[in-house]
Amino acid sequence: MALKRRDRIWRHAIADDADVRRAYPLEALERVEALIEAGEATHTGEVCIAIEPSLPVGRVWRHVLPRERALEVFGLLRVWDNRTQQRRC
Repeated sequence: MALKRRDRIWRHAIADDADVRRAYPLEALERVEALIEAGEATHTGEVCIAIEPSLPVGRVWRHVLPRERALEVFGLLRVWDNRTQQRRC
């Protein structure tokens, strides 16, 4: 069990933006962006996507669940702020 945890921490420690680019090439991200724009044209909501290459090692160490990290990241991006406030999405 300790080996699994150590391996998981190591995978997160060495992951970087290049890993994201390999998993999500520019063409794929452009397609996602176009699909989001098309979807947003049909409703008043706004869609925001955030892709991290890895969890911060401290979060892995504390067993933070992906949902908890998503709430944290979207909070940092101020996704819940209204349209008049600045967001990073």
